[in-house]
Amino acid sequence: MRKFLFLLAISCGAAYGLLPPLPQSIREIEAILADPRLYQSLGSPEMIVGIERTEHGYVVLTSNYSLQVTLTYTPLPYPGPAQFVLDFHTPELIF
Repeated sequence: MRKFLFLLAISCGAAYGLLPPLPQSIREIEAILADPRLYQSLGSPEMIVGIERTEHGYVVLTSNYSLQVTLTYTPLPYPGPAQFVLDFHTPELIF
């Protein structure tokens, strides 16, 4: 019985632990790309040429625009992958 509880505790701890940096950043970028506000902000003629991490989130770059997306992490009452809220700013024209 003790072995079962020990194995259960280890498996639950691993399943709900924080994600390493690469998987967490992939989750964040996928959330940005899946958010309808990205399309609303940039429109269909634009093609994404880059996504860069900044101090406060990400910058989505197209050939014509730069779009700042702020990430705000929300506190969790339990261990698990970091939860966040996205805030899309007004795109800036690149000259």
